[in-house]
Amino acid sequence: MKKLTFALGKYRFQIYDRPGCWMKKNELDRLQGRLTEVAEKRLKKAPTFSFFKDTRHLNNKLVIFSTDRKTGEDLCYCVMAYLGHYRKRSVLHLGAVYSVREDKGMMKLVYTLGLMHVFIKNWFFKRVYLTSLTHTPKIFGVVHESFEHVYPNHKEGGKPGRFHLNLKDIFFNTYLNEWDLEEKPAIDSNFVIKGFRRQQDGSILYPDTTETVPRHRKEKYNKRCIDLLNYEKGDEIFQAGLSYGFITILKNTRVFNQVFG
Repeated sequence: MKKLTFALGKYRFQIYDRPGCWMKKNELDRLQGRLTEVAEKRLKKAPTFSFFKDTRHLNNKLVIFSTDRKTGEDLCYCVMAYLGHYRKRSVLHLGAVYSVREDKGMMKLVYTLGLMHVFIKNWFFKRVYLTSLTHTPKIFGVVHESFEHVYPNHKEGGKPGRFHLNLKDIFFNTYLNEWDLEEKPAIDSNFVIKGFRRQQDGSILYPDTTETVPRHRKEKYNKRCIDLLNYEKGDEIFQAGLSYGFITILKNTRVFNQVFG
């Protein structure tokens, strides 16, 4: 299914599966404009990486929009990326999420709807491998709580398994090609990518500090994430894990109560 539109409460949701493969150029340009507009409202400037710069990068993307049914305003979206396959199972990068206001429940909901779409395509029973990039303790903890066998997590001294290392290689050979990087950055044993958010002009993309970065409700995730990263240098942390369809949906059903309850 290429496109799906449905309503929940006062919101309308739209799912576009690999829009770069079937949309006409003018449709892709409009979609890119919608994506840029929401991000610019949030960041106060337009991002210039990946699909924000080149619509060809929408060929492997899954886009989920949340829109106000009354006003038609785009409120929130996430853009996931199909990175390929590992052991004959899909590899999905959780990608970018933007909201015009600080609405963490809605941001998690668009992710959940996107995952449900992928699970349906995989008949619910097949595992899906997942990757994520973040520098926020909030997302660092949510990824660990929402999925299975996630590395890294709040525990010190852990080591990545073989599938974590293979997912890291897949990520580095696919998703990073969408960024204008002079050379691929190094990643340490804790899966920290040094200076990833430092741009060519020297500025830091999403310039959070240890004081401003969104926190998780559990201090163990805040401490671990902040201890791993150098915020002044623009470090980012890579996480890898997997999901089991129904199990993941059941673990995340509470997000519907947070938004609609």
